[in-house]
Amino acid sequence: MPGSPSPYSVEGAASVAMLEKIIREMVTKEGQERLLGTLSELLDKSQKENVEAAKKVEELSDFIKQISESRALVPVSKDGPPKLDLDFDAPREAPAYDSAKSAGEILQLLNRVQESVAHCGGSTSEVKGIVRDLRGEVLGMGRELGRKMDQVSETNLNSSLDKGIEDGEGQQHAAEMQRILEEGMQELKGQLSGLLQQRAEQDDDAFKQLTTARSGAGADEMFAVVKTALAEHGAGLTKRDAVDGEIDTRLDREGVLDAVKEGLKDFEPNIELQQFGLERDEIL
Repeated sequence: MPGSPSPYSVEGAASVAMLEKIIREMVTKEGQERLLGTLSELLDKSQKENVEAAKKVEELSDFIKQISESRALVPVSKDGPPKLDLDFDAPREAPAYDSAKSAGEILQLLNRVQESVAHCGGSTSEVKGIVRDLRGEVLGMGRELGRKMDQVSETNLNSSLDKGIEDGEGQQHAAEMQRILEEGMQELKGQLSGLLQQRAEQDDDAFKQLTTARSGAGADEMFAVVKTALAEHGAGLTKRDAVDGEIDTRLDREGVLDAVKEGLKDFEPNIELQQFGLERDEIL
């Protein structure tokens, strides 16, 4: 799939190096306390942004706390309960602990967090591709509307070379232009809805929710703005022709394209790019 992140990247190698450094620091008590503080701050930030990443960070934090608590327990021998030893001169024996197993579990959890962050990056690339496709579709429909209007204007000019055009013929030409505009708007609305529906069926559940939330209202609002702009443009032409005493049979192609572009600028999707997961400074 184009736009999905490659697993063999420089960022992946840097992430593995930082994860190895974290595992080495887990041996010391200070390193565990510092890592727990960083994970608690990251958990507070992730609860409002990404629920899945927050769950994984919470699992990792609970696992580290369990390790610390297990080290604080008093070892029990097979012969009986633990005895109180008051010999302060005797050296202390460290409890036996399988560090390799715990390091492997921590590395597995961190790899799951990294895969989740990479998946979010691929979804962001898909959103950018959809916005680019929508922009091309709308501009193409605007050019098609301009071409149809030019054809109608040329036909009307060829059939009415004399200056004595009656009011009835002018009204008929205005109705024809309105019909072409409405057909173009309906076709534009159908293409936008079909494209959004096709993209929503191909992506995952999170991307489906984002597309469904933006598809209906965005297409309707864009259609209403373009239609309003064209109606205002036509009303201005009619008022000016009424003062001059003649009905202008030509509709400016540049004005139609400008109205479509203004509607795109006003209702362009506002996509905020956010990175969920561990930042480099937070991991260190």
